[in-house]
Parts: sequence; structure tokens; C-alpha cells
Amino acid sequence: MLFYHNSNQALDKLTPTIVRSRHPGEDPRTVNKAVIWLSNKPQLDNPPSKYRYVVEIDENSTSLFMDEPFDQLQKQFNEMFTISGNSWRWFFYFNELDILETNEYDAQQKGYKKINKQRRSE
Repeated sequence: MLFYHNSNQALDKLTPTIVRSRHPGEDPRTVNKAVIWLSNKPQLDNPPSKYRYVVEIDENSTSLFMDEPFDQLQKQFNEMFTISGNSWRWFFYFNELDILETNEYDAQQKGYKKINKQRRSE
């Protein structure tokens, strides 16, 4: 399954970090723990992050967890506004990840463009 991670840093690998600027409703399993935040859909930050990284993870990985409080909030939002279909979800991952693809934000195009494709780890 493909996942997405946005960052302003040029990276060769995604490494778990403890981020200080987190929201109070985040999953308690991540508090004071080094994780990599991932989404199941590409998103556009405001302002846009310089890079979007694409990684591939087996959805049954024991290091991959859904951000359950966000997922519950998303379900309530979808029900309130009668939105159906595939939801945007946040996940966190506890181990280093190889990058499958790197995209860079192009301000003129107002979107991301692929700047390189990494080789998959065997």
C-alpha cells in the first residue's frame, strides 16, 4: 500500500522523529515517541511542503498504526456532511522507511512533480 509523507527537508530515507508541534487530539500511542507520520492520500499542506515522499508498506506490518482519534473524527465529519467513499487517514510508523518516490512542489504549477524514483529495497 502506498503512503505519503510531506517535509521541507531533502531526505534519503524517512526516519522516525519526535515532533514537538503536535495537536492535543493525536493518538496517545505517539506521545513522546519517535514516529513517521504518513497519510493514505497525497495532501497539499498550506503552505505546501517542499517535498512529498512516497513509501510502500505492507498494510499488515506490525509497525504501522492508524491514528484512531483522527479516524473517528473523520468518520463523524463524513456522517455529518453525508460524504461517502475512501477517507483520508493518518498513520504512524515506528521504523525507518526507504523512499519509493520523491516529489517537489512547483509553485508555478501549484502542485508536486516527480523529481526522482528510488529503487525498492529487496
